[in-house]
Amino acid sequence: MSGFYNTVARFYDAENQDKTEDLLFYSELADEYGGPILDVGCGTGRVMLHLAQEGHTIHGIDN
Repeated sequence: MSGFYNTVARFYDAENQDKTEDLLFYSELADEYGGPILDVGCGTGRVMLHLAQEGHTIHGIDN
């Protein structure tokens, strides 16, 4: 199964670059609860990168 996800990951960000509605939700959570933040199952790191660019301390792990 991981082979499938590795293939999809190469195209995921390009295919979903216009889908940003969830980023506001994560930003609000990060602002409310602070950090550091652990993103378990971070995938391509799309949310991690966004939060890091906002100045949050964030770490991610994925398989």
